[in-house]
Amino acid sequence: MLLESSHELTRNSLPQYFLKATLRARARMPAADRGDALAEWSMSGIEREHIERVLRHTQGNRTAAAKILGMSRVTLIAKIKQHRLEI
Repeated sequence: MLLESSHELTRNSLPQYFLKATLRARARMPAADRGDALAEWSMSGIEREHIERVLRHTQGNRTAAAKILGMSRVTLIAKIKQHRLEI
C-alpha cells in the first residue's frame, strides 16, 4: 500500500528499498534498454513486489504481513491470489 497526501504519486511516494532495487536493476540493464525503468512498472507490479517483499520479511506469516501492509488478512489473501504469488 502506498500513501500519498497529494493527488499524484512520485518517486518519493515509493519505499526506499524499492527505489534502490530499481536503480541496481537499471544499472545492470544494457544501455539501449535502460529508459526509465520505474515509469514502465504498473501500480499492480509495484503492489505485487511490495506484498512479496513483506511476505518474505514475515516468513510467510500472512497475519503479520497484513498488519505491516495496513490491510485485513482477507484482503491480503485476495491480493496474493490476484497476483498469483506463491508464498
